Amino acid sequence: MFHTQGIVLKKNIHREFNEIFVVYTKDSGKIEIMGRGTKKPLAKLASHLQIFDLVDIEFVLGKKFKTLTGANLIKNTGVSAARISFFDFLDDIIGPDDVDESIWNLILDFISQDTDSLTNSFFKFCLISLAGFQFLQKNSKRKRPFF
Repeated sequence: MFHTQGIVLKKNIHREFNEIFVVYTKDSGKIEIMGRGTKKPLAKLASHLQIFDLVDIEFVLGKKFKTLTGANLIKNTGVSAARISFFDFLDDIIGPDDVDESIWNLILDFISQDTDSLTNSFFKFCLISLAGFQFLQKNSKRKRPFF
């Protein structure tokens, strides 16, 4: 059994009562976790796993998916256009099981800020840099700038 902190990036319906959660975790990076029965009205785990929530999760390794066994809400970060934009970008740019403590710290800084479009762009730029991408230098052979 594994225990870690994570932030829920997205959730998808799987079959009738199950959901697959994409979670960026402190110890395992971006992972997919199967929540069995979380779509049922009286499910005990359903209320703890909303999009963009910071949670403590417990899971076990299954044959096909990691299976959620427990979850506790740490912080409800709320939903805004800036958060949707940033976390969709994070989901696109970070690969599965890519563990990086600096990215985790950036996420914690992002959810503690009152974000607008300018700070959102700043955090995206920081994420690009931490993910290992960089912009071309001035003395590059490329004639046109990126922007």
